[in-house]
Amino acid sequence: MDFIAEGRKQVLHGAKVGVASALLSGMYRELAASQDVEAFKVYRTLPTSEQMRAWLVKVGGPSTIAELGVTEEQLARALRTAHTLRDRYTGLKYMNEHRLLRS
Repeated sequence: MDFIAEGRKQVLHGAKVGVASALLSGMYRELAASQDVEAFKVYRTLPTSEQMRAWLVKVGGPSTIAELGVTEEQLARALRTAHTLRDRYTGLKYMNEHRLLRS
């Protein structure tokens, strides 16, 4: 939404999904390692962030928020609010509820 407000060209949805998946993979793996929650054990099987970024680079896609033109501030805001968009219980919602996100 920030891009629309700034009159900037929108980033392709798939590009955002790829970068977010790589980012969340690392966050979810850390969550599984730090929290004794049975449901999070499956996160240990996710590819690493580094592997996911390598796959994105290999197919010619953006692999970082910087390559999308997204700032750290925009990312932090997205991580604090994304879990409110749909009625689902996710690792990101857990991290927000338990204040586990780094500022």
